[in-house]
Amino acid sequence: MAKERAHGEGTIRFRQDGRWEAKVRLELPSGHQRIGVYGKTKGEVARKMAEVRQKHKNKLLDLTKSPSLAQYLNDWWPSGNVKSTTYRLRKLNIRRISNVIGSLPLDKISIVHIKMLDKHLSENEGKTGKGLSPSSRKQALAVLRTALGAAFAEDRIERDPFSKWRRQDTPKSRKRSQQVLTMTEKAKLFSLNDERTPFWIIQLATGNRSGETLALTWDDLDLPEKEGENGLLRITKSIHRKSKDADINDNWLGHGEAYYLDKPKTKTSTRTLLLTPAIVQIFRDIKVHQEAEKECFVKAGGVWSNPEGFVFTRHTGEPITPDIAWNWLQAAMKKVGLASIRVHDLRHTHITDQILAGTPLAAVSKMVGHSSVAFTMDVYGHLTNEMESRAAEAASNIVEQAIRFAELQVVANAK
Repeated sequence: MAKERAHGEGTIRFRQDGRWEAKVRLELPSGHQRIGVYGKTKGEVARKMAEVRQKHKNKLLDLTKSPSLAQYLNDWWPSGNVKSTTYRLRKLNIRRISNVIGSLPLDKISIVHIKMLDKHLSENEGKTGKGLSPSSRKQALAVLRTALGAAFAEDRIERDPFSKWRRQDTPKSRKRSQQVLTMTEKAKLFSLNDERTPFWIIQLATGNRSGETLALTWDDLDLPEKEGENGLLRITKSIHRKSKDADINDNWLGHGEAYYLDKPKTKTSTRTLLLTPAIVQIFRDIKVHQEAEKECFVKAGGVWSNPEGFVFTRHTGEPITPDIAWNWLQAAMKKVGLASIRVHDLRHTHITDQILAGTPLAAVSKMVGHSSVAFTMDVYGHLTNEMESRAAEAASNIVEQAIRFAELQVVANAK
């Protein structure tokens, strides 16, 4: 004979999503209320049911209504420290999400609302008013997916709305076109020979991210006393422009009124690079120019402000941020009659030159601070195919030359 369930015990059932579920009925002064509990096994659900009943008995059960999505997002942060840039981007995306569907109760969010959010972001957000790019929309949806996944795991919501999200619904990011400077274009850029030229030379010689180079301080450099010797450059930080509404995050390495310093982009981005004598001389020239600029500025009554010892500074001693370098490059390219490119394209040019010169991918990946060799291969794999084609053609030419030489030998012997 089947055992009867006690009043309020609830029925444990298996769900289509692979979890077990039960509803616990609780008697309240205002009437009864059902509380849903979920688990990976039937036993886990039974234990959770017992915990709910015990908490209700001890008057420790929180029966408040579900918070709004905006309230949940503001209180929700994955555990562990995050980089400042990640923090800022997540905060931006939470604001974008909350502006559209943030007023809805957390437990009422459905796939319909997610699609509504994506549609809004594609049409109404962005500085131009034409909507966010697929990449930016994808980032916002990723934040929402992670947050709702956490709410589902904590039994804050009965089901994860993203379980009905189809792969084809995900915005398709467009790969940015990578511009690579030719030798002639590099020569044109260097021909300006102004105070900004050393920065372009260093970018093309090292392949650093612009924020990494602009964050360099003189302590990051080991310049040899004797000419003709190699030096060392240590990448330990990156500089970024601070927005007007930026919060000060404890993870930031330092900050000023217009900038903040952060750790490099990836763990492998912290690295040491060898500087050839030619590049060592470039840094020496920068030092001489900076000292002369400082002396001139102070004599004119200015207050030089560079306590950190930044290598690249304005005439006031304050550091330069990547957005300023971008403006510099646009002006420089226009002045020499070349098409506009990003500062990051100088990094692409360096990597491309290295690979086509035969430098192993593992070495290139390490020098430029990529997260992995696999990432380098994914982005620049087409260049290795080109090199393999060149190698095959060279091998074929060698064999053909040997065949022709053998034929000539046969003819010579026959005479």
